[in-house]
Amino acid sequence: MSKNDTDIANYKKQLDKFGPAMREIEIRMEKRQDTILEVREKRNTVEDRIFAGFCEQIGVDNIRYPLVL
Repeated sequence: MSKNDTDIANYKKQLDKFGPAMREIEIRMEKRQDTILEVREKRNTVEDRIFAGFCEQIGVDNIRYPLVL
C-alpha cells in the first residue's frame, strides 16, 4: 500500500467519524433553536400584557407591530 493510499484510508476513517459528530451538533442546535423560540414566545406574552393598554390607545395589535412611516 502506497503512502497516498494510506493517507486516503486515514482520511476516510476521519470522515466516518465526522458524520455522527455533525449530526449530534445539528440535534443540539435544533434543541437550542426550540428553546430560543419558547423563550421568545414567553417574552412576547409578557410584553403583550405589559403594553396592552398602550397598544389599544395607539391602535396596534401588539408592541411588535411594524412601524411604517
